[in-house]
Amino acid sequence: YSSSSQDFDRTVDRHGTGAGEGFTYNVPVPAGSGDDVLLEFLHHFVPRIRRFTPDYIGISAGFDGYRKDSLLNLNYSQQGYYRFGTVVHSLGAKTFGLLEGGYHRDIVACIRALVAGLNGAEDPTDQEATGSGEQVLEKFHTSLQRAGGN
Repeated sequence: YSSSSQDFDRTVDRHGTGAGEGFTYNVPVPAGSGDDVLLEFLHHFVPRIRRFTPDYIGISAGFDGYRKDSLLNLNYSQQGYYRFGTVVHSLGAKTFGLLEGGYHRDIVACIRALVAGLNGAEDPTDQEATGSGEQVLEKFHTSLQRAGGN
């Protein structure tokens, strides 16, 4: 289990119990995080996901991190969601998603982007990937280390 939430710090030190010990990672992402943070978060845990060898991967598919969503102060793009999907697709496990947040007019385009990536389909987006500032990246790397991500 891995989770990224905007500055949600209270579970960062929880790492699972029993057979799941060491397979739980909660990484708070700082306000202003772009696709680079979203994808680094995922890429960092790919080796652990492969080592766990899941039969299924479940995605809590929230799109309130999208750059046009006013709920959070994140800067994800449709391109970021597509790339996220392609990484998950490359893991080769059966995948399902549960739709969560997303409070903007581009919600359908964001869903299409993620699903296209998950299916290994052509990129349907016309947006450039977004980046994060240096201070945002520093804060994210600190969170990642604290969560046991080294």
